[in-house]
Parts: sequence; C-alpha cells; structure tokens
Amino acid sequence: LGDIPGLGWLFRTTSRTSDKTNLFIFVTPHIIENPDEAKKVYQEKRDYIEELQGDGIKMYDRPGSKSSKEKKQ
Repeated sequence: LGDIPGLGWLFRTTSRTSDKTNLFIFVTPHIIENPDEAKKVYQEKRDYIEELQGDGIKMYDRPGSKSSKEKKQ
C-alpha cells in the first residue's frame, strides 16, 4: 500500500535509528625512576603495539635514533 500514489504517505513508514557506542580508556600510572627505565618501558609498549598491528601500519624510529641504528646492525 505504501507504493500507491496519493495513499502511499498514509501507509509508508520511515524510521531512523542510531546506535550509541562508548569508548572506555583505562590509564594505569607507573613510576619511572630514570631515563633508562623510560626507554625500556617505551620499547616494550612499542613492541606490543606492533605485535597487535600485525601487517598493518608499522611504527618507526626517527632517523639517527639509537633504536634505528641498532636495527640496521
């Protein structure tokens, strides 16, 4: 009945739905005592992210950084 000219608007329905999603981000603070420990934590987190990404986007060091030189050797 919704396709009949003139009467269609009486029987036609239009609905709009929207799904609401929530993003939760949990932050855990860690006390880092010195720069060496900071580098270690950074490298561990970076390796973890790269592992999760698989064949996706890779994170790279800045040219000339210690890590990029180590990878070339």
